[in-house]
Amino acid sequence: MSHNPPAPSYPEIVNDLQERKSPRIYKADNAEFTDQRISDLVRTGTAELARIADGTQAVNLTDTDTVKRRTMIYLRACEEVATIPSMSGLARSFGLSTEALNKHRRQKPNSETSVWLEICHDAFADMMAESALRGTVQPVVAIFTLKARSGWRDTLTIEQAPINNPLGDSRSQEELLNEYLNEYTIDERGAGNE
Repeated sequence: MSHNPPAPSYPEIVNDLQERKSPRIYKADNAEFTDQRISDLVRTGTAELARIADGTQAVNLTDTDTVKRRTMIYLRACEEVATIPSMSGLARSFGLSTEALNKHRRQKPNSETSVWLEICHDAFADMMAESALRGTVQPVVAIFTLKARSGWRDTLTIEQAPINNPLGDSRSQEELLNEYLNEYTIDERGAGNE
C-alpha cells in the first residue's frame, strides 16, 4: 500500500493556498503571528497530514506530461488566490513533499521532469524577485526566501588585473634627479621658482 499523499484537486489547491497565504508577507507591518494565525497554520498542517494518511496516490514524477499539467493547475490556483508560487506549494499540489521533488531532481537531473522542475524553480524565484522589486512583497522576506529556498547567494568576484608596472616606469636615480632639478631653477636672488 502506498503512503504517498493525495494529489489534490484544483479546488483543494485553491483552498490550501488560501489557508496558507500569510497576509504578513504582502503588507508593510511586521507584527508577530497572532495565536489565531498559529492555530490556523497547525490546523492546515493537520488536514494535510490526514490526507497523506489515507494513502491516495500522488503524481508520478516519471510522467512528465502529468507533472506539466498539474503545474499549470497549481499556477492557475496561485493566480486565483493571488499568491506567489513556490516549489513547496507545487509539491503539495502533486501530493508530494518538497524533499520528494528535490530528491527526484538530484537523482535524475537530466530527466525531462527534472528539467521542467528546474525551469519552474527558476520561474518561481523570478516571480518572487519581481514582486519584491515592485513592492508587492516585503524585500526582506523575498531575499530571505530566495536565499533559503532558491539557492541565491551573496557573491563577490575578485579578479586580479594584469599588473605590468603598478608604480609606473622604472627610472634611475640620475633620471629622477635631473627631472627634479629641471623643474626647479634658482634665480639670481636664490629663490626657487617653478
